Amino acid sequence: MASDLENIKDSTEMETFLTHELSPQPPALFIDGLMWKPMKSTLGILSFVTQQPTVPDNAIFVVDGGHLLHTVVWPKASTYHDVFQSYIAYTLKHFGVGTVVVFDGYNVTSTKAMEQNRRASKVTSRSIIFDVNMKITTAQSAFLSNSSNKRRFIDLLSQEMQAAGIRVKQSEADADLLIVSTALTLADDAEKPVVVVGTDTDLLVMLVALA
Repeated sequence: MASDLENIKDSTEMETFLTHELSPQPPALFIDGLMWKPMKSTLGILSFVTQQPTVPDNAIFVVDGGHLLHTVVWPKASTYHDVFQSYIAYTLKHFGVGTVVVFDGYNVTSTKAMEQNRRASKVTSRSIIFDVNMKITTAQSAFLSNSSNKRRFIDLLSQEMQAAGIRVKQSEADADLLIVSTALTLADDAEKPVVVVGTDTDLLVMLVALA
């Protein structure tokens, strides 16, 4: 290819060469095998938006499971069962029985998987085969950076939560759409105030768009 290019006499002969893909992935979309990280604009809430001073007593909560996983601090020198109980206690204390927790999915390849791989590259952990009675030997951030660990952790945590009266859903990939659709369905069916708990601005944008 290089020698052929050197023999080109004018620009009209470039057409044949430019019909070939010169890279396995479009550089405008990928870098080092991963999709470019998109820039999220800061979402400004204007002053004319009326703020609710308190949450209604009869509200139903829909919680972003990814947010919850990192909000609860794991107790030191504990077992995985102790950690699961910490999540349950936190959820029941702040949101109550009947809360719906929605987790991301980790069983399919999606654009979310690219971001998960990018985060995992910053903090690494080996895959751990564990049960509820096993003592924790890995830091919370490192453990949750491993998709295999997180997948098994969510599976076991979901079972414990459901036994405690907390409803659990898991998306096939990114949970944002399932969080929003769950909240809107509950608002229609239960005819009660619904509160969405999360830190992703996409949740607010999607709620406004779909409400």
